[in-house]
Amino acid sequence: MSSKLDYLNFLIERQNIDLSFQPVVFATSAQVIGWEVFLINPYETGYIDLKLLFDIMKENELIIKIDKIIFKKIVDVLINNKNNIENRKFFVNISPISLMNNDFTTFIASILSTNPMITKNIVFEISIKSCENLSVNDLHYSIKVLKKQGFTFSAENIGSLYFFLDFISISKPTYVKIGREVYRDIAMDSIKSKYLHSFIEFCDESQIKVIATMIEKIEELLSLLEIGIEYLQGYFIMPPNIELKHTVSNDIKELLLETIENQRRYYLFKTSKICIGTLCIKIPYVEPNVSCEKALEILEKNPKLHGLVVTKDGKVKGLIKREKFLLNLSTMYGFAVYSKRPVALLMDSNPLVVEYNASLDDVVRELSARENEDIHDYIIVTKNGMYEGVVTIKDLLKKSTQLEISFAKHLNPLTNLPGNLLIEKEISNALENEKEFYVFYVDIDNFKPFNDYYGFEKGDKVILQLASILKQIQMDWQEKIFVGHVGGDDFIVIVYDKAEVEKIAKKIIEEFDSSIPYFYDNYDLSRGYIESKNRKGEVEKFGLMSLSVACVKVVPGMFSNVEEISNCLSDVKKFCKQKNTSCYIIWEGET
Repeated sequence: MSSKLDYLNFLIERQNIDLSFQPVVFATSAQVIGWEVFLINPYETGYIDLKLLFDIMKENELIIKIDKIIFKKIVDVLINNKNNIENRKFFVNISPISLMNNDFTTFIASILSTNPMITKNIVFEISIKSCENLSVNDLHYSIKVLKKQGFTFSAENIGSLYFFLDFISISKPTYVKIGREVYRDIAMDSIKSKYLHSFIEFCDESQIKVIATMIEKIEELLSLLEIGIEYLQGYFIMPPNIELKHTVSNDIKELLLETIENQRRYYLFKTSKICIGTLCIKIPYVEPNVSCEKALEILEKNPKLHGLVVTKDGKVKGLIKREKFLLNLSTMYGFAVYSKRPVALLMDSNPLVVEYNASLDDVVRELSARENEDIHDYIIVTKNGMYEGVVTIKDLLKKSTQLEISFAKHLNPLTNLPGNLLIEKEISNALENEKEFYVFYVDIDNFKPFNDYYGFEKGDKVILQLASILKQIQMDWQEKIFVGHVGGDDFIVIVYDKAEVEKIAKKIIEEFDSSIPYFYDNYDLSRGYIESKNRKGEVEKFGLMSLSVACVKVVPGMFSNVEEISNCLSDVKKFCKQKNTSCYIIWEGET
């Protein structure tokens, strides 16, 4: 302890503390939106979070001194990289003890007096667990003061749920970070998955962004993306580095964009038929040479306007954003400097402009790539290149959310795969468009006795495992395949490429058969069966679970509706069930 303490004092005296930076990535666009700041371990090669030395520093009253050094170093990094940082954030672990200390807050205020703009780039990270024994009122007051100065906050290490809810209700952090202890095995744990879904929904409604940290495996990344977490951090994405890394590797970028695109396909059919133009409204527009004073008059007469479109000869040149515009004019010399000058000087020359017929889905995608848009900003709509009207981002997201909620109601709650209504819609559309396709009915043999014997939680894990296999196959074959969940252990797969049908059937069975032994105890696995009650209530021996894959070829004119296909699948499935091992049968008609 004493050697570490002496060395810490030595580092503090010389302010010789080195930092490293781990990127935080926005999944939808695969862009780095900031970096978490770590200390480089002073004792050995590697990286540590400040919290690991917390006890030593707290005992010896070193925390505030070290936090000052860290904050000053971050400010130096910001100043030295001001042309490259833009709106990216530094997530800095600062002790609540420092935040509540007058000397520390005075120190911050002195730095802000010469560098007031740094607040937009710094996010103070607070460990909720480390706050539980502190004065809540003093902490909230300190946070309130810092937020007024322009800083934002992130909560991590949630700990007590009661304290967390109390903390966010008063302090309203912008971000919440969750670690592996929260999301580990969510693909196999239905209870944890439902809890995390509810937590994300709660954060969405509270306008808090959830960041998943400590991601080390591709499976973790894919599971997190599937449940809707958009902000990601961890060694799998990129380890900490002494240099600021502004982009992720091409492999990670491709993985993120491909996975997001695949998920969005579920929503595409809902939004593709609705164009952005149907939501647009007319608002006043001005020419670039109109004076700021005149634009101010228009805004004052129309207090509900969030801005003004700037056009020349009917073509969009920019957007006056109300809040930013008024802020510029309200400074000490702002009105005197700008009032008689053209609005072009204060307009956003790169607003989001889309054509009238653009689908909601495409507009949401484009918007997602623009990380820092405000929810009240306007999306400008044009018709054949000429100004037509605007849609607020809030209205777009509201409409899109309504559609997604409507769609989500028809997803299976356990697997998040399309349920019966969407399956029927997919088959009906294929029939109407006279496509040739193949329908698989995938069913687990001996699932019910397994579920009775091992319990529904383990049964859910088997269903989730099969769903995961089918989702991965869908990712591999993309537009050639549709996957749905009828319910229980029954799934539907629709394949649109004849050449791939047998490969897919074999792949489903191979993946399932290789994973199933892990669900049995060694004793049951060694004897090759379990003993459970049958439907008559009698104890019976049941073999290990296997898979029946019944497949029917559908060509134009062969079937007139979904029910006829379903009846045919039922007949083929009976032949599959006669075998004692996993099998597939492809029925291609009486030829």
